[in-house]
Amino acid sequence: MRATGPARVGTPRLLFAVLLIAAPTQMLITRVLAEPYPALYQPSFASAPADGDVVVTTTPRVTVDYADGSVGHYDHVEVMAAAGVARIAVFDHAFRDDERAEAAQTRAWLRDRLAELGGGRTPTHAEIAWVRSEQGFGDPEPRPVAIDARRTYDFPS
Repeated sequence: MRATGPARVGTPRLLFAVLLIAAPTQMLITRVLAEPYPALYQPSFASAPADGDVVVTTTPRVTVDYADGSVGHYDHVEVMAAAGVARIAVFDHAFRDDERAEAAQTRAWLRDRLAELGGGRTPTHAEIAWVRSEQGFGDPEPRPVAIDARRTYDFPS
C-alpha cells in the first residue's frame, strides 16, 4: 500500500526544513572554523596559468658536456630524482637563487649527480635553462617559446 495522508506530506516538508537549516549552517562553520574537513576546496593551479586555450609553463632543462665529448640532456625530474616530491620547487630553490646556486656544496652535488646520470662520465660544463613553453589543450606536446633564465657551471678537472 502507498502511504497517504500526513506521512506522505510530512516527508518532503521535513527534507526541505533540514536543507534550509543545513546549508547556512555549513556556510557559517566554514567561515568561522575555516575548512571543517580536507578537500572541501580544490587548489587554484596558479603556477600553470591558462591564457584562453593555452597553458604556459616554465621548466628547467639541463645540458651537460662530458669530458669524452658527449652531451647529455636532462630535465629537473631526472636531476632531482632523490627529492621524491616537489622536484620543481626543490630544483628552483637550489638553482634559481644566486647564493645557493654558486655555493661550493651545490656545485659539487650537481657535478656528482650529472656524473651519475651520465653513467660515470665526467661532466666539464653544464647549462641550466628555464624554458617557457605553451601547450594548447589539444596539443600532444608543449612548444618552447622562450628562455626565461640561464645558469652555467664549469667543472674543472
